[in-house]
Amino acid sequence: SSGINAEYGEYVRKLGSPTIKTLADVNSLMTGSKGTDQEKKTCLDVALRKAVFRKVEGSDEEVKSYIDLSFQCTKSGCASATTPFFVLADVFDCLTLERCANVFCYVEEKSGQF
Repeated sequence: SSGINAEYGEYVRKLGSPTIKTLADVNSLMTGSKGTDQEKKTCLDVALRKAVFRKVEGSDEEVKSYIDLSFQCTKSGCASATTPFFVLADVFDCLTLERCANVFCYVEEKSGQF
C-alpha cells in the first residue's frame, strides 16, 4: 500500500509538471512504476484529476491540451473510461463562465474524436 501511495505521489508530481505532455510520456511514467495494471490505472485516474487543478490556472490552450491527454490515456487503456469526464467536470467547476464556454466549444468541436 505504501508503494502505491508513493507511485500516486509521483504521478501527481509528474503530471503537474511541464514534462508530461504526450501519451508517450504517460506510458513511460507507468512503465517505470510498481503495482498491477489496475493499480497503475487507478493511480493515473486520480492523479489526472488532481493535476488538473494546477492546469486550470494556466491558459485555455493548456487546459485543452490536458483534456486531450486525458482522452488519449483512456483510448489507450491507461486510464478508466470515466476519467476524461471527471476531468471535464473538475475543469468546469474551476473556471469562470467565459472560460468554460471557450473550453466547452472546444470539447464540442472535438466530440467526434473523443
